[in-house]
Amino acid sequence: MNSAYHYLFDAVLRSTLALGITALIVRGLLLWIKASSPRWHQAAWALVMLQGIIFLHFSVTIPWFPTHVTKNISFEPVQHENLNATSINPTPNPLPVILTNSDRDLLTSFNWFSFAASIWMTGCGLILLWWISACIFSAKRLRNSVPATETWAREWQAVLKQYDIRKPIPLHITHDAGPMLGLLLRGFHVFVPQQLWSSLTEKERLAILHHELAHLRHGDIWKGFLARLVVCLHWFNPLAWWTLNKLDECAELLCDDEVLNNNPDAVADYARALFRIGSDPHHVRSPSSAARGGKLYHRIRRILTPAPPERSLMKRTLLFVVPTLLLAINCFDFQLVAEEKTTQPESIPRKVAFAPPVTNQPREKTHTLSKEERFKYISGTGLNVYIWDTGNLKLKSQGFGDEPSSLFNVVRILTGLQPVDLGGNSQLWVNTKLGGDFIIRKGTSREAIIEGLGSVLNQDLKLQASLEFKKVDREVYVARGTFQAAPIGPAWRRPEDKSYLIYGKEGPGPDKQHGEENAGKFPDFLKAIGSRVGRPVLSDVKNPPQGSIGWRTYFDQSERTTWNDFPRQFAKNPQLVLQHVSEQTGLTFHEENREVRLLFLQDLGN
Repeated sequence: MNSAYHYLFDAVLRSTLALGITALIVRGLLLWIKASSPRWHQAAWALVMLQGIIFLHFSVTIPWFPTHVTKNISFEPVQHENLNATSINPTPNPLPVILTNSDRDLLTSFNWFSFAASIWMTGCGLILLWWISACIFSAKRLRNSVPATETWAREWQAVLKQYDIRKPIPLHITHDAGPMLGLLLRGFHVFVPQQLWSSLTEKERLAILHHELAHLRHGDIWKGFLARLVVCLHWFNPLAWWTLNKLDECAELLCDDEVLNNNPDAVADYARALFRIGSDPHHVRSPSSAARGGKLYHRIRRILTPAPPERSLMKRTLLFVVPTLLLAINCFDFQLVAEEKTTQPESIPRKVAFAPPVTNQPREKTHTLSKEERFKYISGTGLNVYIWDTGNLKLKSQGFGDEPSSLFNVVRILTGLQPVDLGGNSQLWVNTKLGGDFIIRKGTSREAIIEGLGSVLNQDLKLQASLEFKKVDREVYVARGTFQAAPIGPAWRRPEDKSYLIYGKEGPGPDKQHGEENAGKFPDFLKAIGSRVGRPVLSDVKNPPQGSIGWRTYFDQSERTTWNDFPRQFAKNPQLVLQHVSEQTGLTFHEENREVRLLFLQDLGN
């Protein structure tokens, strides 16, 4: 349910923001272009209203950044350039990170998203109830209407015949409602007030009837109904109400133009009829489209004044192009991603220097899995990973230097498994060196890659070792609570993204260098925390954050890193690390014993 509230909150906020911004831009364009045709105005405001119904967003990736380069982990601290990170002082009186009760969960159990969604849905319900009540009240007042007299009915039938409308649309006389086009359960009706209708001349009555019929031919009742549904969703946004008012005005002006286009000699009669409608205090308005709608003074002045010449077509086209572009931006989520470096196999010049335990002759090792080539290892030094995709080699990650990498680093690059996901012989993980190019067919499973690595260990490195996943009981940390994003680190992926800082005793500052930086989904973030505290971090968070997040890890260097403790060589001040993560995420971390799935490396020779 909370995930639904999050999605609803984000969708409504994004669409209403787009509607408001587009409304202001369209208003500015109309003031600049000064288009006189109400059809141009109506089309522009309709595009504004469409912004309010774009709740679904489609992701579009655009290659922009250079290809991501993965660096090998060195055994000694590496000096990096100063990134001018903001200094963070540890909290003098930190709250406990490891909890044995749910006191803090009770304090943070209030869900602001559900509260905001409840207010929004209540507002939608009240607005909808208000409109339905107005329609019911109007329908009750119209029940006492009677069919028009023979003379007035004949005038109405002449108007219908002029437009070849054969469907019966009754003309009814009311006490004080109208003129207006109404939609009842029995269909469309036109309602006119008796006293006003008697005071108008025949030409004035015909002009008003032409106006009401124009509303029917334009489908203004249905358009107004759909526009009001959108405003109901954005009832808290005053620009949505303003846009609805502009659409209603455009509908009235379009009907005025149609009356005069069909009968140019009726200008004076139509203007007098509008004046009498507006000056009669006995008639009341209706929520339906009617001739008395809109600003009558503006409409009468517009009827009597010759229309100014239209501006250039290019300027008027901006009324469509600009809102349409904003609509596309609102509909699609454009994400800048790393460029893919693609090379053909025959165009890859490679100079390798071979080192033990591989032979000193270039050779290519191919491992066939399930009757399909999925994993290829070219022995050598360095560490480059390529993805084989329909005949092309795409560079995924590039190693630096000519030294081979430790086996745990190779596994991390090829499969995404972090040191906290590993178990078994720590000396083999650290001291087994492997270099060369790895070519992985697109779609290859993690298990298939692990199987291929096992073949490399046994056939190329002549090690009697096994690589396999096992489920074992381990002491872990379990994250609980409601995720509340409050990252404190500087952005390093995109300008709008801040990074989460994973640090312990030695906090980041101008003179402190981060050990590594990465980005990924929420489970990847927990693995990075686990690698820093030396235990797997599992999640009991009911509504984990979606999308990709970035983080930076800082290591305490108060004592020399001991690789004999792999994969817990960086596990210094874990409670302080978890406290800092808790301050940035709102989560709590609990010590438990649980079954986890680890990749075990075992020496079968001993």
